[in-house]
Amino acid sequence: MAEDSEVRQRILEAGRGLFFKHGISKVTMDEIAAQLGISKKTLYKHFPGKEELLEAATRSHLEEIDARLRDIYTDASTDILEKLKRMTAFCTSLYGQMTTPLLEDLQKSAPGLWNDVAEHRRCNIRTDFGNLIRQGREQGIFRNDIDDTLFITIYLTVIENILNPDSLAQLPFTPSQAFDACVKILYEGFFTQEGRDRYYADK
Repeated sequence: MAEDSEVRQRILEAGRGLFFKHGISKVTMDEIAAQLGISKKTLYKHFPGKEELLEAATRSHLEEIDARLRDIYTDASTDILEKLKRMTAFCTSLYGQMTTPLLEDLQKSAPGLWNDVAEHRRCNIRTDFGNLIRQGREQGIFRNDIDDTLFITIYLTVIENILNPDSLAQLPFTPSQAFDACVKILYEGFFTQEGRDRYYADK
C-alpha cells in the first residue's frame, strides 16, 4: 500500500510538472510513463486516462496551495503586512509556474475543471484574503473610505479578467508579471500612507 501511494504521488508530480510546462494537449501518457521510468500498465493502474490524471493533479495542487496559504494566514509570529507580502510572493510564484498553453487548454479542453479552479480562487480571496484585508483596515494599513467588500470584489474581478488566456494574449506579460502589476495597482489605491510606507520599507 505504501509503495502504491508513493508511485501515485510520483505520477501526480510528474504529470503536473509536464502539464504546467507544456499544457495539457501536448502531453501524453506515454511521455509521463517514460519520464518516471514505469510501464504504461502501472500508470493506467493508478489513472485510467489523462483526464483523470489531470483532475487528480489539479486537486492535489489546490490542496497544497490551501495548506501553504493557511500557514501564512495563521502564522502568529508575523504581522498583517508581512502576511500580505508572503501571500503576494507565493501567488506570484504560482502564476510563474503557469504557461499560456496550460491556461488555454484548461479553459477549452477541461471547462469544468477550469471553473472549479476559478471557484476555488474566489473562495480563497473572499475568505482568508478578505479577513486579512479587514484586519489591515482595522489597524490603519488600509483606507477607511473604501469598503473592504468592494475592494475584494474589485480585486477578484481584476484578477479573473486579466489572468485568462484571452486577456494575456493581448498583453506583453507572463501570468506572474500580470498578477504583480495588478496587485501593485490595487494595493497602491487601498493603502493608507502609513500602510504604503511600511509595506515598501523592506523592499
